[in-house]
Amino acid sequence: MSVATAPTGASGIKEVSCYRALTCAIIDSSKSNQRFLVTDDGGATWSHVGDIGVPSQDSVTSLACTSNLECIASFLNGSNGIVVYVTTDGGTTWTTRTGFSTVTWAALTSLNCVGSKCVGLAKLSTGWRIVRTDNFGKKWSKVASLRTSILTLACASLERCVVGGLEGSSSPWLATVTSGSVTSVKLKYVPTQIADVACGSKICVAIGV
Repeated sequence: MSVATAPTGASGIKEVSCYRALTCAIIDSSKSNQRFLVTDDGGATWSHVGDIGVPSQDSVTSLACTSNLECIASFLNGSNGIVVYVTTDGGTTWTTRTGFSTVTWAALTSLNCVGSKCVGLAKLSTGWRIVRTDNFGKKWSKVASLRTSILTLACASLERCVVGGLEGSSSPWLATVTSGSVTSVKLKYVPTQIADVACGSKICVAIGV
């Protein structure tokens, strides 16, 4: 593992999405806006593609890009809940998805996309749920409700995912999600909560705190 070079002028890298080997996109904050940058050499150099047009005080909660650099990003606005932005031209221009209401959502995280279809984790007043869009954020539907403190989700495909977090106040919890069916995994010798999960095309891994 090596340390990548941070983009010039950044005050904090918020989200990373890698869509090919050594090829990634990030959202970072400068003093006045949220910037979108890409690298094709594993982070040795970065290109500033454009600004998203989101106030710097809004917090990005997730970013997912496909291999042709079509990306979807979610932000938490202080007064309007979750706001979703998409780009279909490699990050040069971004548009807001306004055809649905996410103002009551407290979070939208862990976006995973294949083409224009994406799944992610949404936090509502009733708890966490897995949500899906088949039109790049224009409309969202519920895949499954979750009765745990969910922190992270990753997918080998849009029909095969893993979720991890806490059950109750302190018990680590991990589950598989297959075509909307959530099945808990029995854990042994895991003393802390599941902090993150990641998937390749066939294998997924999880890490504790």
